[in-house]
Amino acid sequence: METECCNCSCMFKEKKKGYCRQGIGTKVKAVDKTLKEIIESHFHVTLTPEIRRKRFLCNKCTWAITSISKADDSRKQFVRSSSGYLASTIRLRSPAATPRKIKRARLVMGLASNSSRSITPTIGTIGSIILYQRAPRTFCAFQEINSIQLWLGGCKREVFPRFQHLGMSVGLTATTSIIDRLRNTAQVIRELDCYQKYVPQKSDCTPLILLLHADGLSCERGNDAQSARINGSNAWTQLQGLKMSIQEWHKRQLLLQDAYDELYSGQSARDKGTLFHLKNFFNHRSVSSNVKNDFDHNEEFLDVCAQGYILLAAVHIMNIRDLDEKPMDMPSDENERQLYLDRVAYEIADSCFLSVVHVSNKAADVSNETEDIYDYCICKQEKPVQMMIYCDNKHCKKGTWFHLECLCMNEEDVPNGKWYCSPECKMPIHTYKQGKGKRKVVADALTDHKRDYALMVMWRGLNQRIRKDAIRENDGERMIRHWKFDMLQFFEKNHPKYFLQGQRLLSACNGAVSPRLRDTIIWNRTVNTRGGKGNNIAMDLHMEHLNNEYKASVKDSGTLTADTIARHSQMVGIGKAIRNVYELKLSDGHTRTHRKAVVDISKDLQTFVEMMYFERIFENNPGRRHSASQDFKFEILQNVNPKKLNARLVRMRKELSKRVKIIKQMQDC
Repeated sequence: METECCNCSCMFKEKKKGYCRQGIGTKVKAVDKTLKEIIESHFHVTLTPEIRRKRFLCNKCTWAITSISKADDSRKQFVRSSSGYLASTIRLRSPAATPRKIKRARLVMGLASNSSRSITPTIGTIGSIILYQRAPRTFCAFQEINSIQLWLGGCKREVFPRFQHLGMSVGLTATTSIIDRLRNTAQVIRELDCYQKYVPQKSDCTPLILLLHADGLSCERGNDAQSARINGSNAWTQLQGLKMSIQEWHKRQLLLQDAYDELYSGQSARDKGTLFHLKNFFNHRSVSSNVKNDFDHNEEFLDVCAQGYILLAAVHIMNIRDLDEKPMDMPSDENERQLYLDRVAYEIADSCFLSVVHVSNKAADVSNETEDIYDYCICKQEKPVQMMIYCDNKHCKKGTWFHLECLCMNEEDVPNGKWYCSPECKMPIHTYKQGKGKRKVVADALTDHKRDYALMVMWRGLNQRIRKDAIRENDGERMIRHWKFDMLQFFEKNHPKYFLQGQRLLSACNGAVSPRLRDTIIWNRTVNTRGGKGNNIAMDLHMEHLNNEYKASVKDSGTLTADTIARHSQMVGIGKAIRNVYELKLSDGHTRTHRKAVVDISKDLQTFVEMMYFERIFENNPGRRHSASQDFKFEILQNVNPKKLNARLVRMRKELSKRVKIIKQMQDC
């Protein structure tokens, strides 16, 4: 009887149930292999039957071999299941041993390998570290792969910051996000493989590309899945049979959230005319700062406020007391009356669309256009008949020359000596305290902050309204034009995902795809579930309705099995039709309707005008401001830098063209 381990030569201790040893032929349940199979496959040796009968291992050596087998199986499974750029399902907690334990096991088994004599890996590693330290967001592929290997090896949390400091890996938070992204990518790959079964095949065995309509997050995951399969040998394995197409409803939700972040504040409850004050005054309890909680009510509330301010501006322009009063200069002829109302509407629209002139000025400077742009006064309009006044500060940033009419001044108000447009221009430059943030002005003589707030409400409300109207009418060209303008807001408000998807959408509409796909992207962006004119809704909104219907269907179904989920999934979309037929046949021909009631807001608008009339919002009264937003200014796209915007668009265009070249090269191999 053998009394010592054949590897470490430790003595076996005899106990009541026998010796604490394991034979070479013992099967390990954790890996479903015998010790002989593990040793022969991992160490590339062959054990004869005589040696197998005579040799035994202690518990310590048995555990070491089992750990090595677990780590090896995990690595092989990861490599085998990955298709493309690490697109596989990764368990967050790997059963493999830590690198320290694996190293100790190798030393125990006498398997310490010789180090490589090649200097190429060392140079490559040093180069990757240098690039990562110079541009960590761009050159981080090597560090991400190392982080995944450390995670699979079971390293502790303290290891990641140390390796990140050395430039060998990314941090723990970035590693977990990479793991989650890979997991999501693997799931999306399986879904796209399933969807691609319904893609037609051309005569040359290539797929007839179809559009897959989705929201921003789903489009991002779909593009990541196609990038993970970019090394496929043909278009089918590369998932090129589907083209991701972003939709409208989630974009409108994002734009509405930006509007509420800018205009809605709980601190403005006492400021008459602010959104929070109007919410409390008209008792809109469903309105909140988070528009995702109730998108419809938040959008309707902003639309009502915008309508109220538009009517208030019309009352100011027509010089009347309330909406029921007839203007003194209203023509009697019907055609002239229509022209009169058109002039009022144009004047209201011009009042909230004039502040984008400075963006045109910047774009003109970047593109080196030679046409003259009027840089004077706050109106940025040339008025040859109007008298102007000069600000004696040669570094004035507000216009230098100003029309007296724009400042509500007469010729008698012009001083004999020097005149400054604001205390900021009057104050000498050396009196500013440097290094303490922005220069603050006591009173801005040219800005009416309350009027600017009202103009911004009108601007946001009208933008939401015209986008909704384009969807209702399925006006594809108008929706694409809205995407062009929204790209500026995505850039200013730092929404990189929607900026990327918008760039791909506009590229597809301008020659990046076939004419068939281009026309489909433009004109197939809505669905009409009710029938009739003007009842179209966005595709992603319809998908939200189906998701809510499915959730309501499985809510009381008890335990969710695979058969239950499949059955309820097939019922989605036809449940309402079956219920209507049932009620029509068995309920005396009467069907229950759940149509949304039309709310009459005419009384609320009348009350709004009566309440805000004496505030004189649209009369230029410099220095007025709300207590909660004292420095509010009506500045649209003020922070958009055309040079940076152009540089980003050029970079994204090059990346997209490079991706297309790689796809073609892999298909030709």
